[in-house]
Amino acid sequence: MKKRYLTMLAAGLLAIGGAVPARAEVDIIPFVSGLASPDTDLVVSFNASRAACYDKSFPQPTCSNPLPDTSDPDPVNHIAGGCSDDGAACFTDDDCYDPNIKQTITDLACTFAWDFGGAGTVVGGSADTELVVFQYAAAGTYDVTLTMIEPVSGQSESSTITVTAATVEPADKSASFSTAVTAASCVANRCVGGGNDGYKCADDAGCPGGAVTLTFDTAAADLARAYIYWGDRTRSVLVDPAASDAATHVYSRDRSYNIRVSTVDSGHEKLDYTSADDTDLTVTVP
Repeated sequence: MKKRYLTMLAAGLLAIGGAVPARAEVDIIPFVSGLASPDTDLVVSFNASRAACYDKSFPQPTCSNPLPDTSDPDPVNHIAGGCSDDGAACFTDDDCYDPNIKQTITDLACTFAWDFGGAGTVVGGSADTELVVFQYAAAGTYDVTLTMIEPVSGQSESSTITVTAATVEPADKSASFSTAVTAASCVANRCVGGGNDGYKCADDAGCPGGAVTLTFDTAAADLARAYIYWGDRTRSVLVDPAASDAATHVYSRDRSYNIRVSTVDSGHEKLDYTSADDTDLTVTVP
């Protein structure tokens, strides 16, 4: 009887030494991405739909009839125990292990908490969900942190990314223009004031061309330059159009011309103006 007990005790000790206890663990992977809007100022869309929150467990057999404790005063009369599925000797549930049992994955409901790293407003989705659209109060670079929390265990994980909120919308076309045409005239049988100055003439009708003056009626104070394309393959440049607000060009032919103006502000933002924006940018030289 003693020999039988010692054999069972040895088997139990071997089980203790080599056993891998059954376990379960919560895994949280807060994967997040941020994408700046290409057409709306200061807006960034955040996506955590690829984040994961799950329970990973290894179900194992239990110790159905444990071996007697070594402190038992009469261990010889106790019956040997076994794991519920294979009868192996065991002291506790931790001694029962089946390496052929596969792990199981159970999805968990984690909560989402966002720290956008700066002032602004949620303009899409919700700040406690995996998809949210945020509009910042100012342009800049921000560190954004997503924290996912598993409410039952209290376990949490965080991930931080860096995003840039930029101004991408074109500025309002606030400039306006006026144009004045001065036709060439015949003075002392010579053309004056057009692209054919000095040509012989009998009267004003014999003098083609003339001058056009373009004036900025309104211009933003931060305009740095204006490029004026006169429609005859020539160009003029105005520096600080808000102050130097006029440019004059001489045409050599009588016809209609479509002028295009490109403005550049101090932030290097460019705007183009055509006759579709201001009818004064179409001129006719008599």
